[in-house]
Amino acid sequence: AVVSTQSTGQLEETKHLLTQRCQQHMIQLEQVEVEEDAAMKKMRHEVVTKEEALAAMKKDYDVLHFKFQRYLAANEQTGPSNKEMRNMISSLQAHNTLLKNEVVRGKKRTSELAVQIANCRDQKTLEGTEALELVKELAVNEDKEKDEQNKKK
Repeated sequence: AVVSTQSTGQLEETKHLLTQRCQQHMIQLEQVEVEEDAAMKKMRHEVVTKEEALAAMKKDYDVLHFKFQRYLAANEQTGPSNKEMRNMISSLQAHNTLLKNEVVRGKKRTSELAVQIANCRDQKTLEGTEALELVKELAVNEDKEKDEQNKKK
């Protein structure tokens, strides 16, 4: 009977320990579930935040892509006209250089003829010379220039 009492006592103690362990295990399970729920909520919140950021980035990308396409199309349209303008500028610069050279030659020739005129004493010595023709031409050109200046005003 002593063995039976000891066995019964051990059995009771074992049942009590088992019950305690079960309760501790249940408490741990509840804590794990609570932590898991908190982690899931946090993860869901992060996923929503990331999705919102992704949507905002997609919207920004679409806006930038649209602007890029518009600028690209505008550049394609202005490219040929820019090239044409550069060609025209080059042509006008070359023409301007030629005109300046012509003016220099004209001024040189004018000064040469002015010397020739100064060397001539009277009208008769001027007759038949290129200087007389130049004097007449200069007078006509001066009149034209005055007319043009008056028109511009």
